[in-house]
Amino acid sequence: MAAKTPAKNTDAKAAKKPAAPSPVAFAADASIKMPRGVAKGEDFALTFAPVASPVASVRIDIPKGAIPAGSAASITARFGIVDAKGKERAVAFHLADASHREPRYSGGVEATDINKGWSLKMPDADVHAVWLLDLPAITKADEKFVIHFESNAALTFRASLSPLAHDDPLKVTAPETLLAAKDARPSPANFGLFLHSRGGDRALVEQSRMLIAAIRSQTDGYAWSMVTQAAKPLTVRILPRGNFLDETGPVVLPTTPSFLPGLRTSTEQKRLTRLDLADWITSKDNPITARTVMNRLWQIFHGTGLSAGLDDLGSQGELPSHPELLEWLALEFRDKGWDVKKMVRLMVTSRTYRQSSSLRPDLKETDPNNRLLASQNPRRLDAEFVRDNALFVAGLLNVADVGGPSVKPYQPDGYLLNDPTFVEAARAMAARLLALPSGERLGQGFRLAMGRDIKSAERAPLEKLIADQTTYYKSNPAEAAKLLKVGFSQPSAGDPAELAAWTQACRVLLNSHEAITRY
Repeated sequence: MAAKTPAKNTDAKAAKKPAAPSPVAFAADASIKMPRGVAKGEDFALTFAPVASPVASVRIDIPKGAIPAGSAASITARFGIVDAKGKERAVAFHLADASHREPRYSGGVEATDINKGWSLKMPDADVHAVWLLDLPAITKADEKFVIHFESNAALTFRASLSPLAHDDPLKVTAPETLLAAKDARPSPANFGLFLHSRGGDRALVEQSRMLIAAIRSQTDGYAWSMVTQAAKPLTVRILPRGNFLDETGPVVLPTTPSFLPGLRTSTEQKRLTRLDLADWITSKDNPITARTVMNRLWQIFHGTGLSAGLDDLGSQGELPSHPELLEWLALEFRDKGWDVKKMVRLMVTSRTYRQSSSLRPDLKETDPNNRLLASQNPRRLDAEFVRDNALFVAGLLNVADVGGPSVKPYQPDGYLLNDPTFVEAARAMAARLLALPSGERLGQGFRLAMGRDIKSAERAPLEKLIADQTTYYKSNPAEAAKLLKVGFSQPSAGDPAELAAWTQACRVLLNSHEAITRY
């Protein structure tokens, strides 16, 4: 909130737009001290910073001792909203009243409000007045609420805005009204009225905000969902020959599948619900859930599940090659709190997963499908793994943030060689390699992409590719710049031709069969 000292205007038209205002300092309690009274033709304006909530009422507090007790003051106020261009539109009010006012008469009748002005003979106490706006005033982000304040006396006062209103301003602002009410119990409405009534007390408002924040923090971490009263469940019958018009079949109640272990049935006193179904799915009476999840997780890391039939894990499906191992994994998964991350770590650190993928010649005939797990199964990575693997090799994979909103990576026509994700990853990988001594670059590139050392037969063609590409990009700097602009990250500093040439070499590494195959 900012205040402007009175500015003299030369005519009535100019009075609506004060010239050369100067700011007025605020006291520690947010009160404003007018340097002098506002003479006719002058304007004392208070400009509030943009507020998020609507403004329904305006309050002026004049503390005890602002002017000597018994001194008279004549006060008027009008309101407006100023846009970014400085143009102001008026905001009307329909009712105003004060806690203390001198009688005013119009046509011999005493006025019951201060709509046309507030005549005050200062008592030896605090006083306040409230103006109720016609409609709640809503300010945009670039608009400000303004109070034009006129007083013939140099006052000290505080101004506040509120989204609350009432038929009677004094009933809104008087705490005694709340205390004397029949229903003085705590309620959101009474709390809001109390804050409004003490809106000029900055310390109390700040204390109330701290209490509100503390109360809200008690629910941090809780997820809220809509809960409604369940409707009466439908009557379900067995339909003879599937005829839904025939209602002669017996009435049935919800149960778990009878062909699975741990059968649970409804009774007249207790009808099973979806929550009971969820409890049964994860109960110790039903081992199927844990076995199925572990069989699928095994398939992700080994290419084939312990039971090859992922969708038919039962008596009619393929028997597990290692039934005791599957049972142990299922029990471990269930007893350790259904922790998928822990089971993933257990599998990928096992000797079975980490063994060589070279097939043993003596087992080619006896175990051609490697069901005995004598070696690892080489296979192509899934599409999601291919992308994450390239980002990890390039140093672009964000492993710090887990979860969050979904992402939509760019996917153009074509395959990996032309995918912007892989072009950008190749550029970032090239920047990593160029930071090394020249003799170590290709070797480190192979270790990053393939997980092994480079062979002499592989080094020569790559060195020739890099030399040819360097010559090409030195002759065509525009093509080098075009290649290095692909993706979101910024290219590193250095020779653009050299970076572009190494980017092409890294594209070859990332798109090789060995880089997108899990051995």
